[in-house]
Amino acid sequence: MTKFATALLLALGVLVMAPATAYACDDSFTGSLGQTGGNFGGTQECVEEEEEVLDPELDGPYVPTGPPPPVYEDYWTPACSANGPPPGGADAMCMGAATICDTRTDDPTAIFMQHWRRQVPGGTWESAGNECRGADEPANEEPEVTQEMVLDEAYAAAPRPNAQVQPGTRSYVNVPNNYYADAADDTVTVNLLGHQIPVRFTVTRVSWDFGDAASGTGKGVKDADVGSAGAVEHAYTQQGSYTITATSQVGISFTLPGGPAVDLPTAFSMEGEAVELPVGEIQTRVDNTN
Repeated sequence: MTKFATALLLALGVLVMAPATAYACDDSFTGSLGQTGGNFGGTQECVEEEEEVLDPELDGPYVPTGPPPPVYEDYWTPACSANGPPPGGADAMCMGAATICDTRTDDPTAIFMQHWRRQVPGGTWESAGNECRGADEPANEEPEVTQEMVLDEAYAAAPRPNAQVQPGTRSYVNVPNNYYADAADDTVTVNLLGHQIPVRFTVTRVSWDFGDAASGTGKGVKDADVGSAGAVEHAYTQQGSYTITATSQVGISFTLPGGPAVDLPTAFSMEGEAVELPVGEIQTRVDNTN
């Protein structure tokens, strides 16, 4: 395939989450790349950029650090004066775009391309510089849904434990209370870049903070008798008002569009809404009443 035919294939819009490996060039080129060639004076340094790869493992429970990163639409067209981004820009070939990369890369098919980028949806095209792109680079790439994007969406939808205390309105010193958490497994569907992705949540552990420096584990059993198997119990030794919280460890599993299945058994640590429990003291009085 000739360079001129290759250029016509490469001059297409591409939606990407991060640029693929390419030769990125600085802006020190000072020549003109007209339709019929031109002055190619000036210097330009091209360095190979590496694609960012997301580590599929988690060192601990995932917590979003801020808004999700933007998604960009990228467009390349030969670096000729008549060309530009759509909808009005042309994608013609010129001698400069066909030859300038000959001394800047080891790829004999490389074309010197304008790189335009806009945030989607609704962004404005902005120049991202020029770069040499080879014929082996894909002309079209679908938007990539990453593991981090799914985790960000799933975090907002993950089930939180709903702490329950029996009796729930008042308790007394040295009287055991029964604790249980509504923390059911669930499956939700998240929508990312037009992909419907089912995400399975599995609650693997519930831990309790009873508000008096004591703690416990387990989902507990509703209406459990004292000492029942699986019951979560606790009695307070002093009167007061105690703040009780339940925190669940939630695993998730999903499949990336066009990619592998992801199974993270300790993906999230989700704290439920706190419950206040007043604890009084039962006092006995002995008198001489018959």
